[in-house]
Amino acid sequence: MRGPVIAAAALFLCGSFAQAQQPSPPPAEPAPGAEPGLAQPITDDELETFADIYVELEKALSTFEEELAAAENEQQAQEAQARMQQKSFDTIAEHGWTPTQYNRVVQAVNNDPNLLQKAVALIEDRRS
Repeated sequence: MRGPVIAAAALFLCGSFAQAQQPSPPPAEPAPGAEPGLAQPITDDELETFADIYVELEKALSTFEEELAAAENEQQAQEAQARMQQKSFDTIAEHGWTPTQYNRVVQAVNNDPNLLQKAVALIEDRRS
């Protein structure tokens, strides 16, 4: 029972879960001077905010893992999952972001080894 719920939470930390929960936004207009078809670059400020959100989501996930482990039935597990989802959305919103913005950065980080290296360093700094 616990496995699929935790897997869903882990997917959220990678960005996929939030995207699945939100309607697809219309395609964004490219920034002035940007080449059509290329994603907007991630700024250092966005990467800093992303790291803050990511670490907070990790902490929340560990709390909800305990709740899920203690769930005695499917209903309790579903209620814990719903609270986890809401906490995740609230955490992102507290930083002035939307799940779509978070997912954009996740996708950029996953597709750019240099950006990934920077993000991992920022996240590790915040964990210590």
